Amino acid sequence: MISGPVQADSDAAIRAAAFAELERLVLAHGPRLPWKLIDEGFRFRGEKVHFAGRATGIFKPRQMSAALSIRTVAPRAGRRIW
Repeated sequence: MISGPVQADSDAAIRAAAFAELERLVLAHGPRLPWKLIDEGFRFRGEKVHFAGRATGIFKPRQMSAALSIRTVAPRAGRRIW
């Protein structure tokens, strides 16, 4: 596994590509993207990168050393907001 500045640069490039693809999807489909589109992920340097996993919690694509977070949850009444 690559570490240090090279991995950080790679993470930044993947994150930029992810949000560029999300912007494209939002323009085409509106601000509430269905899971089907999110589940398809995106291509980065010839590899499929997932936007998110079905499990709840923090998601880290295998190509990255840090998390990629694109989902949010509406707060429920009486529950703590993180």
